[in-house]
Amino acid sequence: MLRVNSIRAKEAINALWVTFAFQFILIFGDIYQLSIISEIEAVAQAGGNVYELQEKADTSDTINTIVAIINAVIAIITGILFIRWFRRAYYNLHLIKNPLNYTEGWAAGGWFIPIMSFFIPFSIMKELFTETRLFFILKNRKIDNLSDNILPIWWSLFILGSVIHYIAFRISLSANDIDDFYNIGIASVIAEAIKIFAAYFAILIVKKYADAERVLYEITLPITDSKNIFETSKVITQ
Repeated sequence: MLRVNSIRAKEAINALWVTFAFQFILIFGDIYQLSIISEIEAVAQAGGNVYELQEKADTSDTINTIVAIINAVIAIITGILFIRWFRRAYYNLHLIKNPLNYTEGWAAGGWFIPIMSFFIPFSIMKELFTETRLFFILKNRKIDNLSDNILPIWWSLFILGSVIHYIAFRISLSANDIDDFYNIGIASVIAEAIKIFAAYFAILIVKKYADAERVLYEITLPITDSKNIFETSKVITQ
């Protein structure tokens, strides 16, 4: 029997929306810090006293540190909720199509193994869409909105944003002049802008597959159980 996944889908979508919104706060903070760096550089070139701006810079650093900690917490929570939904979806797929390319545990573990994490989650996500679509064809059920065309866009944005953020972090460990800090700020803004789009596409993906899972329940469960699960899962489409 398929396990209900609508609640996990809703939780993942809500967390992704929080991630989406918080990136704008990060961008605002980084742009403000870039303006302070530019101001310090201008004062220094004019031969002025840059120490007068020290308090302003220290306040900005403190705020950015707090925001970064909050962002890390949000990222962890979002990751946990997304992977919970992802693993349950792959578990359900195993019940209607076996064997698949990976065991159900890889839907969670595949995110944490170096190098393999670059392709296993994407491969599983693509398999979810492809095999579910084929299952509907075999059952003569038509379902709209299950195209996997956005998957490469989502995954490319996710990887690119993560790589740029990692590069910015590595630079920050050895930064020792104003140019380094300015480049870190620029890289952070670019990474956060990319993550806005990555989060949006992730939301679309979860919604698309949640709609498909609702139809799976209708096909694979007895009529009474299917009706109950339909009432639970239809909230995803609202």
